[in-house]
Amino acid sequence: MSHPARSRSNPLVLSLGADPHVRRLVAEGLGSTSCEIVERTHARDAREFTDSPDVDLVLLDAALQDAHALLRALTASSRVPVLVLTDGDGVERALEAGASDCLVTPLHAALLRARVEFALRCSRAEREIARMADSRAPTSDPYGLPTPVAFLSRVDAAIAAARPEKGQTAVLTVGVDLASLGDVGATAREHVLRITIQRLRDCLRSRDAVGRAATEEPGTRLTMVSEGQLAVVLDGVERPQDAYKIAQRLQQSLAQPIDVDGRPATLPTSFGIALHPEDGARAVELVESAGRALVQAREDAKCAVRFARPEMNSVIFERLALEAHLRHALEREELMVYYQPRISIATGAVVSVEALLRWRHPELGMVSPGQFIPVAEESGLILPIGEWVLREACRQNKAWRDAGLPPISVSVNLSPAQFREPDLIGLVRRALDEAGLASDALELELTESMLLQKGDTTVKTLAGLKAMGVHLSIDDFGTGYSSLNYIKRFPVDALKIDQSFIRDVMTSEQDSALTTSIVLMGKGLNLTVVAEGVETRSQLGLLRALGCDQAQGFLFSRPVPPDEVVRHIRAGFASFVAA
Repeated sequence: MSHPARSRSNPLVLSLGADPHVRRLVAEGLGSTSCEIVERTHARDAREFTDSPDVDLVLLDAALQDAHALLRALTASSRVPVLVLTDGDGVERALEAGASDCLVTPLHAALLRARVEFALRCSRAEREIARMADSRAPTSDPYGLPTPVAFLSRVDAAIAAARPEKGQTAVLTVGVDLASLGDVGATAREHVLRITIQRLRDCLRSRDAVGRAATEEPGTRLTMVSEGQLAVVLDGVERPQDAYKIAQRLQQSLAQPIDVDGRPATLPTSFGIALHPEDGARAVELVESAGRALVQAREDAKCAVRFARPEMNSVIFERLALEAHLRHALEREELMVYYQPRISIATGAVVSVEALLRWRHPELGMVSPGQFIPVAEESGLILPIGEWVLREACRQNKAWRDAGLPPISVSVNLSPAQFREPDLIGLVRRALDEAGLASDALELELTESMLLQKGDTTVKTLAGLKAMGVHLSIDDFGTGYSSLNYIKRFPVDALKIDQSFIRDVMTSEQDSALTTSIVLMGKGLNLTVVAEGVETRSQLGLLRALGCDQAQGFLFSRPVPPDEVVRHIRAGFASFVAA
């Protein structure tokens, strides 16, 4: 049987199904598109068309006899995408059999058109890459790069091996503006491309490249999509901003002048970024999405790096701008330490204060810790900032003591990155020595998750801090593992009940029971029990009745500057705790 003659510019869709009603809905739904539709009612008719290079898409009704066997055969032997029309219960089976996508019946015309157009775009991109690969044998590539098809296989393998806890797979497209070279010969253009590719390889080989196996050759992560456009696959991208920073690093490397016919030439470059799975479930979809982002980047005079999803650009740029401001916050003295009093429930005296970081930016005003602390942790800035907070808290406590105030301790939160530092004990010792502060006047707060990370190493670190005389407490207790067995292993002095339990302790039986259990457990282990987030006298009264030792929260004071703390230390809160 001969294939129907058609215009090569219009996609050919094979509508395969026995139900005339479904075929009619397909024809009506695609009637406003440029698609040419061929209808067939038997599975035996499918092979003739799907083996043809003219067919661009198959719409398969799952109700057709032997539909799933046909689907497996089609997807095993052809690149033609197959969209299966099925009810909700048949989606999983169709996808397992190899369907490119599913449309749940009854059909919605607008959704049908959108899915078909998307599948056709992906198919065209895949065919174009295959065409380029077929036109150039792997051994004939003058740049030593894998073919686009081999690259797609590499991306699909990365997607298949990806795990949520290990980060995402990303594709970067790199556009090099060869037109900016002017009227140069083919030899000069090839020279420029060779240097560009080598610089990309060198940059990807660097130790801080994201997610690359140590034994993997960087060249396997590159392909030439077209002259002046390359694609890079990145594994294990923990955060979208990491992909952005890699693009920036590649851009800096490619910005170095190249000698072209005896004169230095600097080529403009642009980058598009696509992330799995949001920007594409398969390799070809990611490459297509990154390519579209590259087009946007080339058109944007202000930013040469763009994400496939527009909303990602604003989110990432805001976050990176905040990080850039934060990098200068210390040297510009924009950071401050506020202190929140912790009182004895028995006497109302201030027994300790918690050091809390604050940031006043000259243009942004007071930046919320919820905004900048995660940025500091992700960027590594938490290490120098955390060290400054520790030194400043020790210095301030010594100043209060020298001023004749009743002696109190100051507690400082350690970040996970700080706790992993090999010289943490030395850092704490230096902070105490420089301030001239006794070690028992300092308390370090750690979270349960930090304590569970390193096993014996954690015990050794805690033992070293404890041997210095520093007090240790577990912060946000109750939100993590909360096991009696692991608490007994660690030489801690106090448990701080997380404020989420205290907030509803008067109205929630569960929170009341958990708070009671934590207090009893802490008292049984001879630990000081501290309640965080106390805001009402009724909460305080219940905590007193339970035998809780100390309290902290807005009922007494918000975090305040050092000068205001002096008033609280002197006056105390005896009237608040009076029975």
